[in-house]
Amino acid sequence: MSDASHILQVDGLTFEYRPGEPVLSGVEFQAATGRLCCLLGPNGSGKTTLLRCMLGLLPTAGGNVMLDGKPAKKHSRRELARLMAYVPQFPQSPSPSPSASSSCSGASRTPVCSAWPATRTGPSPAKR
Repeated sequence: MSDASHILQVDGLTFEYRPGEPVLSGVEFQAATGRLCCLLGPNGSGKTTLLRCMLGLLPTAGGNVMLDGKPAKKHSRRELARLMAYVPQFPQSPSPSPSASSSCSGASRTPVCSAWPATRTGPSPAKR
């Protein structure tokens, strides 16, 4: 059940790397629209695993993730990218460079605005 005032709702999320050994069990929380939400915990407590599950990067063993009033699994990849982004702490890049993090963070916006100037339509951002 989703509440229109919550952009993100997680109900009973469970994840297992190995069957029968849950890493996350029954996780529940809501993130209200227009409010700041912070995920805190000690190293190895499952913060990154939870984020990956919410993004659909890891298969859950149970529970639901609702995003903008609809199951996250029902959103297209494009819709998911417009609603949330994930910039890993250690991005995997074919050639490590100091700008790898900035390249990854810029790429998360490509569904909204093109990363390639030649494909943009209309005036450039400086002329708007």
